[in-house]
Amino acid sequence: MDTGEFGFLEESRNGFLIRYFPIDIPEDFLYWHQDKKDRLVFVMHGEGWKIQFEDELPIYFSKGMVYPIPKDKFHRLIKGSSELIIKIKEF
Repeated sequence: MDTGEFGFLEESRNGFLIRYFPIDIPEDFLYWHQDKKDRLVFVMHGEGWKIQFEDELPIYFSKGMVYPIPKDKFHRLIKGSSELIIKIKEF
């Protein structure tokens, strides 16, 4: 597993990126950013986490749900009350 400069752990598995965001991740690691590719984000675990897109209100990340993130669209995560585990498919 790769520990990056972004405060989360990441591994590649069967064509997906699996990311683990610890509950103690500093809030300043959850900044506004853009992705270079379209993504589908599958929420595998997490309580109270939200995603917010530019000029939109935050929405809860719910376990078992899939969230599309278009490339070049600004977004950020808002910390919840547990660790967050997501599976990402890039296109």
